[in-house]
Amino acid sequence: MFSNYQEVNTFLEGRKQLGVKPGLGRVRFLLERLGHPERTIQAIHVAGTNGKGSTVTYIKGMLMNGGWKVGTYTTPHIAGLKAEIEIDGSSMTDTQSVELVNRMLPFIEMLDESGNPPTAFEIHTVAAFCFLGEHAEISVIETGMGGTEDATNCFTPLLSIITNVGLDHQRMLGETIAAIAGHKAGIIKQRVPLVLGDVSGEAATVILNKAKEFHAPVYQISKDFSIKKVAAEHPDQTVFTFESNGWSQEAVISMAGSHQVKNAALALMAVKLLKGRFPFEWPKALKGLQHAVTSGRFEKIHDHPAIIVDAAHNPEGMAAFLQTVNHFYPDKKKQLLFAAFKDKPLQKMLPQLEDEFQSVHFTTFLHERAASAEVLQSHYPAKNSKIVEWEKVIRRHLDSSGESILFITGSLYFIELVRKFFVKP
Repeated sequence: MFSNYQEVNTFLEGRKQLGVKPGLGRVRFLLERLGHPERTIQAIHVAGTNGKGSTVTYIKGMLMNGGWKVGTYTTPHIAGLKAEIEIDGSSMTDTQSVELVNRMLPFIEMLDESGNPPTAFEIHTVAAFCFLGEHAEISVIETGMGGTEDATNCFTPLLSIITNVGLDHQRMLGETIAAIAGHKAGIIKQRVPLVLGDVSGEAATVILNKAKEFHAPVYQISKDFSIKKVAAEHPDQTVFTFESNGWSQEAVISMAGSHQVKNAALALMAVKLLKGRFPFEWPKALKGLQHAVTSGRFEKIHDHPAIIVDAAHNPEGMAAFLQTVNHFYPDKKKQLLFAAFKDKPLQKMLPQLEDEFQSVHFTTFLHERAASAEVLQSHYPAKNSKIVEWEKVIRRHLDSSGESILFITGSLYFIELVRKFFVKP
């Protein structure tokens, strides 16, 4: 048994060496021994290549401000288990985390002894179902990757959301958009409504066929609901009109980028579908939407000189990031600091950066999946790049005259490290 959170965190960190293991058998074993919390939880399930975290945040903001006790499970977080599971925006306490993992430990050890040890993510996920089932009135659960064999895919949700489909995690999900879409479609359940984001071509065909097979009603952006009159004059305020089935509502969000408007529209469609079951007043929900923010999403963490971080970590996310940069800062001098995991599609991501920044700084960070700065630079075609320690880049920028903006991107984990540099405990 564990006596403090540090012991729990060390235990879970040690299990990351198990990597990702396909199949839901271990998760179902643990859930069964813990009384099947997945059968009683009231939750929304969110999958997609990009935008999951922001969509979860928007839904949470609306339902919380509408008067409901809202739980969320989003991964990964640099602080580990306790920061991934929240109730009304507050993380689990150290005491709650220790108690929860101690409750699970005998059954984890049973799997270990049988030669089928559960992974860290599987343990986190089962912990989330237990905690949210006991403490939340409604929850929003984000997949880790894919959908079909993702550890979270062990319950019947109130509704499912697929934000989009792009190239990421190909080693696990397949090399084609159709294959990846097939994994995302794995969260679709019998007769459970599906809110579908900006998905087209063969990905849409795969998902819509799966929805038809499972008699799941589909609410697709630009078809069953839409976005009109988008006005984004400042990074911290975008106004738009949401329309669905003859009903329209003006909404405001505080996260920048046209992709965030789409994420907000998915969230609006979701809470609209749930309103009969979880009543709320629209003015309160819309205020919750306006104030909803997620750290690391085109977030200005320092001003004079300006530093903006963004969690773009795949080709589609990078394209959205660059579009937002050019929308709000077309005439500013710009520098980029970039670090990423080595299993990302670097050969597709990095050429997008060419000609966008006056200088590009490649770096690395302490993580077993982190790519070396040399590898990153090898995929970048332009000549305006340097290899440097990331702390030195930031300190040098902080000492500068502030003529340029420093943008930092490439990995959500790296962004969390950078944020810790500025937000001291």
